[in-house]
Amino acid sequence: MTKEELEDIVKLSYAMWNKELFEVDRKDICRAWWALLKDLPAEDIRTEIAQLATVEKFLPSPGGIRRAYKISRMKNPPPTSQQFWGFLQGVIKNQNSGTHQIVGNQHPAVMATLQELGATAFTLTTNGDREYALEAYERHAKEWLRKEITVVESDA
Repeated sequence: MTKEELEDIVKLSYAMWNKELFEVDRKDICRAWWALLKDLPAEDIRTEIAQLATVEKFLPSPGGIRRAYKISRMKNPPPTSQQFWGFLQGVIKNQNSGTHQIVGNQHPAVMATLQELGATAFTLTTNGDREYALEAYERHAKEWLRKEITVVESDA
């Protein structure tokens, strides 16, 4: 991406969220966006911003745009919290009906959560249990995503 393309992307973003881009702030804002988006293709970022504009109420930060871009292109993104809870409830249901399910071939964030929860993972049923398990899962999913989404650290 060139700096001219980035400046057009910043202007487009501010227009899509109906925000005013003040000339006094333009240079600093473009510098911050450049630091996080310069290594990504301009056309892909335009597409990502258009998609975000349809679902996000507020203008995302350049880091939020980078995360959305990287996550949308991941081959193996972590399951949502609801998918994790559904998976866990399915395993518990199978266990209680005498059918054992092998859980070893799951996403790394799921496996890290199951390892943290230990045997108690398969006895969770209440809303409090759900909150407990989802908090642990969201922490592990966020950590996994943090490792997967890189930022260019220099121009070299």
